Amino acid sequence: MIGYFVFFVFLTIFVYVSVKWGTFLISDLIAGFFLLVFFTYYHYRNYFDKGEILVLMLNLILYIFVFISSIFIYFDEENEKRTYWIFPVLAFVFLMMIAKMIVDFDDTFWGMSVPVALAFFPIYFLKYYFKYIREEV
Repeated sequence: MIGYFVFFVFLTIFVYVSVKWGTFLISDLIAGFFLLVFFTYYHYRNYFDKGEILVLMLNLILYIFVFISSIFIYFDEENEKRTYWIFPVLAFVFLMMIAKMIVDFDDTFWGMSVPVALAFFPIYFLKYYFKYIREEV
């Protein structure tokens, strides 16, 4: 249990430092990879075997595609577009439907969709907040 706490403290410090240094694109991708591995491992911690390693690899591929769909927010210099959040949400839903069709096992939602969502969306909405909402206040 202490390992989970140390992991989240490390990740929080990592995200804070990346916000202060302004290197959000690469650090978001790296932090998301750490979170994805953690959440996938946490879900399969009692029975982790070769099949779950394949699920982890598929989760990494899905995470990369969802991250690529969010790339617009990182290059919006004029801060004009405020509806960029819809692209990753639609990409996530679309990719999870495809993943469910391709890898049809009972644990697809909790083993694939939830770890990808928990790894991607908190960091993405943090970036969205810093880029658009905090500037309005």
